[in-house]
Amino acid sequence: MAYDLVEAVLISGASLPSPGLALIKLQAAAQNDNAGMREFAKAVETDLAVCGALMRVANSAVLRPPRKSSTVEQAISVIGFSRTLAVTASVCLKSQAELLSGKLRHTVEAIFEESNRAAELSYVAARHSTLRRLGDSAYLGSLMQDTGSIVLAKRGQAVDLERAEQDDGHPAISAHLIRNWKMPGEVAAAVAVHHNAHEAEKLGGDICAIACLLAAGRRLRDGETEAWLDWRDLVERTLGIGNEEITEILISTKAAVASG
Repeated sequence: MAYDLVEAVLISGASLPSPGLALIKLQAAAQNDNAGMREFAKAVETDLAVCGALMRVANSAVLRPPRKSSTVEQAISVIGFSRTLAVTASVCLKSQAELLSGKLRHTVEAIFEESNRAAELSYVAARHSTLRRLGDSAYLGSLMQDTGSIVLAKRGQAVDLERAEQDDGHPAISAHLIRNWKMPGEVAAAVAVHHNAHEAEKLGGDICAIACLLAAGRRLRDGETEAWLDWRDLVERTLGIGNEEITEILISTKAAVASG
């Protein structure tokens, strides 16, 4: 059904966004075994929006960086390549909102801002979970989970913040976009089920765990919504994150922001 939906959207003329030049250069640099932080920084240096976003993430009080960054190269060194790739992809996608107009553009931009918040919190959740190694994957998945909304908006379909919390078809499109941009398959699979706890549980393994981290990020961002009730038990079984841990994360996150 998800495949049929994606096909229907593409046939309707709503093409998938193309990766921006900064993302293409960054992915190309990653293919060079000798590339390091300097080469990664050079790949994105001409895109001021990407550079600004990387600096904000690297110096985020929520993520508690080990040191403050004053250059893009330092920022990439702090957050690592995977999150650099995620931030670059998100900025490239957000720029597509400029092709929209009026209220629709503002709505899509707001959805992306909410995804940024969820990404930070999903990463923090991973650090408090039994699966810390999936932090970068959770960060990427959270940033990309609602990108299908921009495709639906370009198609002429109404989008809003409330729909972004429901399965209106955007998870399947978001997953297709992640695969199309040659990003990790397990992240795409997790995004495809990020509004369906039952399907996530059936997939199991890292896919289920990443989907649970996305759900935990939304829980930390939005509070105890009705949608969270579908995920609560699965998140606790999979990640070891229950009500006590959520309360602890919320307290520590607020304290970090206040002191940052």
